[in-house]
Parts: sequence; C-alpha cells; structure tokens
Amino acid sequence: MTIREQIAEYNEEAIMFDDLDDAIIGMGQQHGSQTVVIYDRQKCIEIFYHNFVKDQEEEAERKLIDDELAEAWIEAIEWFEHNVECAYVGKNTPIFVERFEDGC
Repeated sequence: MTIREQIAEYNEEAIMFDDLDDAIIGMGQQHGSQTVVIYDRQKCIEIFYHNFVKDQEEEAERKLIDDELAEAWIEAIEWFEHNVECAYVGKNTPIFVERFEDGC
C-alpha cells in the first residue's frame, strides 16, 4: 500500500503535493480537526532544490557551478515558502514541520 493510500484511509481529502511524497513524515490532527499530512520542511526544500538543479543543468547542458548551485538553493527555499508553505487550502491543508537537530 502506498503512502497516499494509507493517508486516504484516514482522510480522502487530505492535500498532498505532487513530487513531495518522500518528504511525508506522517499524519496528524488537532482536537476535532481532520487528519492531515505532515511534511518535513527541510526535505521539501531539498526535493525542490534537486529538481531545480536537474532542470537547470538540462537546460544549460552542463553541470552547475558553485554560485549557480547556491542560487538554486535560494530559489528552492523561496519557491517552497511562497508557493507551498504559506498556501492555505482549507481544513485539509498539510502541516510542515521544522525538525530539531540532535542534541537540542
């Protein structure tokens, strides 16, 4: 059973973003609310970063250099924050978790 199928058993209307299944860390809810998907925020950004790098390398037909890689990282963060994290799409809107590093 896929992760999407498992989540649908709890909430068929849970919002799940394309290409971010690897960033799903679970499901959750607050008292009286729908079960929603919980994503690892950092993993989401990493997925966008790798996709941006891949697309830019294909377009440029070469590997990116350090400055371009740094710019792709910034673009991934901005894309995530502007288009995913701040999007409220109703009661089924996912939660994005910032994990603490070990030892905190």
